[in-house]
Amino acid sequence: MKIVHLETGRHRYGGPQQVLQLMNRLAELGHDNTLLGATDSEVLAHARLAGHRIEALATIGDADVSLIPRLARRFSRLAPDIVHVHSRRGADLYGGPAARLVGLPTLLTRRVDNPVSALGARWRFRPYRRIVAVSDAVRAALDAAQVAPERIVVIRDAIDVAPLVLSPEHDWFSQTFGVPKGVPLIGAIAQFIPRKGHRYLLDVLPTVIERLPSARLLLFGRGPLEAELRALAHERGLSEHVVFGGFRRDMDRVLPCLDLVVHPATAEGMGVALLEAAAAAVPVVAFAAGGIKEVVVDGETGVLVPVGDTAALGAAITALLADKRRTEAFGVAARRRIEQAFSVADHAARHEALYTAVMAEERADNEPG
Repeated sequence: MKIVHLETGRHRYGGPQQVLQLMNRLAELGHDNTLLGATDSEVLAHARLAGHRIEALATIGDADVSLIPRLARRFSRLAPDIVHVHSRRGADLYGGPAARLVGLPTLLTRRVDNPVSALGARWRFRPYRRIVAVSDAVRAALDAAQVAPERIVVIRDAIDVAPLVLSPEHDWFSQTFGVPKGVPLIGAIAQFIPRKGHRYLLDVLPTVIERLPSARLLLFGRGPLEAELRALAHERGLSEHVVFGGFRRDMDRVLPCLDLVVHPATAEGMGVALLEAAAAAVPVVAFAAGGIKEVVVDGETGVLVPVGDTAALGAAITALLADKRRTEAFGVAARRRIEQAFSVADHAARHEALYTAVMAEERADNEPG
């Protein structure tokens, strides 16, 4: 089948990574994929390198109502069997209406568990035959917005364990990030935005250092709060213990060197970085928010603590770092669970089946009589 994917995210964060991974696997299954994205998107460049057709589209996001006619013209020219809308930033608002204008079946992937009013949901989601929720937490938010249950399909994110080689390169890591070898290493992998909770991590770090004075925290990512977080680390005298590692394209090489990944997000649809950590056999300590609870099994693959409970967060971090045998056991269990429950083959197969069902419904509704 011929599929057009609409992804207006500009950076290769978790959501766009899932789109690229899905396209790659669908192509292996013999399907034709085109990625339509923002003009200045690095996601398009990665899709081109993977051999997919791409189309660039100028957009300013939700305020850009002109996207509807412009997308409709693109969809009409590309003539796909189905349109799959993956992101926000104007895509979910205007991609569905544009596809319906030219008579194309369309579905939407919803990645966030943000509350939506019933009125807002009717307006935003009406054009889509199905809404793919990436977790039960996202589904619950859609249920609360009174989206019809039969229109919601849960297909959890997936991760390919193959590229994640488990042998850590400690010399390389030490030289690259300027940290001593053999010290406890904590990683946090997230955009620097408020809901990712970096401030909570900086709040508890002094407690961790008091117990484990050589510990280092490495923050991987970028975003609008970076300068503020750097200043906060400096003000609290944590500069020696906090490394800003930037946005890395080689996390498959970084992750095996970490002892622990901490994710104090207060809201999360799923958390692709947590899947990557688990695939690298690295246990996770996190707030029990949203879809995080579907990735981290408390007491088996990591530790979950109540959202905002910094005392419990600090205690969980120090306890795991002090117990290497338990940390390693959690890591082994985490990788095994990824292999069993978050496979890319199953992820693609479920999308393939969904596309077929949506297209069949569209044909049935358009049959005369």
